[in-house]
Order: sequence, then structure tokens, then C-alpha cells
Amino acid sequence: MGSRSGEEQALFRQYLGNKSKVSGIELAADAKSIPDTIVADFHYPPKQLFGKFDFVYSNSHDQAFNPRLALTAWVK
Repeated sequence: MGSRSGEEQALFRQYLGNKSKVSGIELAADAKSIPDTIVADFHYPPKQLFGKFDFVYSNSHDQAFNPRLALTAWVK
């Protein structure tokens, strides 16, 4: 969540291997050019992502305007 330049996604991809699908969510509109990045607010991820991931990593939970809302969305 909050993938910025996609560097963390690249590291996860490197260490998890090619069989793993790694995606990031970034609020900035210019993030659409970053591979495997979804432009969205992490408080309101697209519903088509619900139930699609084995785990969620974030180093930006402290930037959530509503941590409960963000964490609830991430669990879905």
C-alpha cells in the first residue's frame, strides 16, 4: 500500500519469485506508469481486489487518516 516508485514491489517480486503476483496501491495519479500499481486510496481499494491476496504489507499505516477503515479494507 502506498507503493510510490514500485521499489518495494520489485524487492518482494525478487525474493518471492516469479510465481508470486505482487501489486501496489498508490494515490498519486502519475503512479499509473509504475508496473503492477493500482491508482487508488488505500482506505478504499477496488472491490475486485478483495480476497485476492495472501498478505498485505504496508509501511504507511501511520499515514492513514482513518486507521480502522484502512485496516478493515486491507483485511478484505
